[in-house]
Amino acid sequence: MTRTRRATRGPCWPAAVLLTVAACGSEGAEPDVAAPSDPAAVVYDCFGVTTTAAAWDEAPPVDGLDHPGVDAFAAATDRLDEWRALDIGDEQLGAVRPLDPPDLLDGEVRDHERLVVAPVDGVWQVVSAGPCALRAELAGLGPATVLLDPAALPAADDTTLSLLVVEQACASGQPATGRVRVFVDEAADEVRLVAGVREVEGGAHCQGNPPTPVTVELGDPLGERPIVDTARMPPVEVTVAPSR
Repeated sequence: MTRTRRATRGPCWPAAVLLTVAACGSEGAEPDVAAPSDPAAVVYDCFGVTTTAAAWDEAPPVDGLDHPGVDAFAAATDRLDEWRALDIGDEQLGAVRPLDPPDLLDGEVRDHERLVVAPVDGVWQVVSAGPCALRAELAGLGPATVLLDPAALPAADDTTLSLLVVEQACASGQPATGRVRVFVDEAADEVRLVAGVREVEGGAHCQGNPPTPVTVELGDPLGERPIVDTARMPPVEVTVAPSR
C-alpha cells in the first residue's frame, strides 16, 4: 500500500479549477510531475477530445456550425444545441456535452459524453462516441480514477483517507503500486484531491486495471468536509468504489 503525506498547508487548488500540482506534491513525487503554472492553460481530456476551461465556455454549439460534419451529427444524436464543438477541422468534428444522469462505470462518474465524426471513404460518419470524464492532463502522469475504499470509509475524526486509485492507461491489468501520485489540498470546507499514475515503461496490453490502495494523511480530522476530485471539470465528489 502506498502512503502519501499531506501536502503543504494552504490552498493549491481553488474549488473550481486546478492549479500547479508541483507546489503541492506528495512525498517522493517525481520532479517531472507538474501541471501548468497558469490554470487557464490546464487541458482537460475526454477520450481524445480536449479543451481548456475558457475554450469550453466559448465553444459554439454544433447546430450553429457551417461544417460538412453537422449532418452526420444530426443523424447520430439529438439536441445539437447541447453539444459544444471543441475540435473543428477539415477532417474531423468533435464535440462534448454534459451527461445527466451520468454514466457510472466501476465507480467513476462519467458526466459528459463525446461524439466525433470524420469522413470515411468520402462519407462523414461517427468514428468515436461514448461517455467520458473531463479530466486534467498532468505532465508526467497518466489519468486515474480516485475512489473511497468501501472497506475503510472515512469517519469525521479520521486523519487518514483510504483510497483506491484505478489507472486508466494501458497497464496489462497490473496494479499501479509505486506509481501512484495523490496531491492533497485541505480547505476549511472540503478536501481536494488530484490523482495520477506514472505510466508503465515499454508496451502494455489494454485491459481493465485493478484498483491500487493508497493511504492519504490529513493535517486535521476530516470532520464533515466532502472529499472532492479537482482534476475533473467540474470538480466531483469522490465516490465509494463498488464492492468486488
